Amino acid sequence: MTRRVLVVDDDRSFRQSCRMRLEFEGYEVSEATSWVDFTKAFYGSHEAPDIVLLDINLGPTLSGDKMLSALKKGRENLAIRKKTKMILMSSLHEEEVAYRAQKCGADGYLLKDDMCERGTERFVTKLKSFLE
Repeated sequence: MTRRVLVVDDDRSFRQSCRMRLEFEGYEVSEATSWVDFTKAFYGSHEAPDIVLLDINLGPTLSGDKMLSALKKGRENLAIRKKTKMILMSSLHEEEVAYRAQKCGADGYLLKDDMCERGTERFVTKLKSFLE
């Protein structure tokens, strides 16, 4: 069974890096660049993604953690979407990312540095752990 990942990030190069690495690992990857794109991809898709990777610093209008807080409230009515794991990601310090993930009700967090600077294996391993 192919797992579906939705990467929500306004940084094009990061989205492309995620896509290439995750497709190499056998995931089906879709992308969104904003709250509007996310809404279309998440609610407009016939099948919910298994996991959403949501950047904290998504842009000037709404941060990823605030967006996730709002989504968690509305997700209760969408049974098919309840199983989707919502994961925050950021380049901020790990303590800050962990705090914000816990505060907004995320299912976990990933550090962008694990994809960019430290090699992708740690990023992918942690992503896989969310799907177990």
